[in-house]
Amino acid sequence: MKTKDHLIASLRDKQKRDGSWKFCFEGSLMTNAYMIILLRSLDIQSEEALIKRLVHEICKKQENNGSWKLYYDERFGNLSNTIECYFALLYSGYLPKDSDVLQRAKSFIIKNGGLQKSEWLTKSMLAITGQIPWPTIIKLIPIEIMLLPPWSPTYCQNFYIK
Repeated sequence: MKTKDHLIASLRDKQKRDGSWKFCFEGSLMTNAYMIILLRSLDIQSEEALIKRLVHEICKKQENNGSWKLYYDERFGNLSNTIECYFALLYSGYLPKDSDVLQRAKSFIIKNGGLQKSEWLTKSMLAITGQIPWPTIIKLIPIEIMLLPPWSPTYCQNFYIK
């Protein structure tokens, strides 16, 4: 009970005068990478300050082996997340291809199987942005399938193509 009371008191201390709470929302680096890709794809130049901050955040969280983790407890990093971060950093235009950050990421990607071993969402994003041709298996599946609700008879919770 003491822990519960402590948590309640801590939460009350953080409440604003208007009754709201304001906390920093921090998702995975995938969110940062996809935001850079979206802003560059839509050619939204008014958000350069945001892109620079996102680039900084992505670079700051690179592991020593060149990877980025999707989950903090991943032992060796995440191949798909590393590909997404690598592409976002390249696409941002703020890092040269020969930068240490990108070279270490490229090395990790190659050592861990490259695009062939990445998840279908990563391949889809690269295809949508014109970086690779649509993978054969994905050509057979309409992208709209991701919009199916869970009650759909063809919904698949673990829709991964390897």
